[in-house]
Amino acid sequence: MIEKGENKMNNQLNNVNEESMEMKTFFENLESKMREYRFLSDNPVVKRIKAGKGSKQFLVETVNDYAGLVVFIVPFLAKAQYSLKKFPEIVKELKQNISEERGAKTQGITHHDLLNRGLLLEKEITICKNDWTNETLEFLYGIDEAMHEQKKNPSFVAGMIYALEDSATPELAIIVTQLLSAIQSDSTAHAEISLKDFVQMHTEDFEPGHRDRFAEAVAGYLGSGALSQKEFTAGFITIMDMMEVWWQELAQSQS
Repeated sequence: MIEKGENKMNNQLNNVNEESMEMKTFFENLESKMREYRFLSDNPVVKRIKAGKGSKQFLVETVNDYAGLVVFIVPFLAKAQYSLKKFPEIVKELKQNISEERGAKTQGITHHDLLNRGLLLEKEITICKNDWTNETLEFLYGIDEAMHEQKKNPSFVAGMIYALEDSATPELAIIVTQLLSAIQSDSTAHAEISLKDFVQMHTEDFEPGHRDRFAEAVAGYLGSGALSQKEFTAGFITIMDMMEVWWQELAQSQS
């Protein structure tokens, strides 16, 4: 009896290990797909900056547009909870993510307000909520519309959220860092959390943490078939395609 019990346990452990390896490969493949996109491998906004064709107005507008995504991330996460309500581990992670975005780890200051304060004090830029370019409005409302259309397809919605989380770190490191460096200012003031610290906190802690915890939360459901890997990938690709268009259109601004 003990031997049979041990064999059963060993089989279960083997299944868990095989499932873990399958999920590891699955997420690695998504990462590889993401890195192929031009907005990360050869970003057109960064190219324009390096070519000396980025006016002050263009730089400010683009930073303001990026801040729009920071504003909308909480509503996107909240909306995803409806589609994923049957998956408690995922909903738990979404709620934790929202809590952090709203300031749970930053003394009650939302991440959007941290960015705003840094830009105002260090770059003398005032971020204007709801005053984004048409390209950014189409991008943000496009995500919202896709989430609504796929609200009864939890696998697809989960893939969309993972794409937003997975792309956040390289987007900050590759694009936003270049934008901030290019904006000249005579200000010597510093926010309580500087822009440099803001980027570092997000690229080293918040965004990788959100990505990894979300992947961990969905992995069991994807591995068991409760969520479809095919639909999850489709949701992921949908966001990446939209981001590709968005950054290309921002780079072509006439500012």
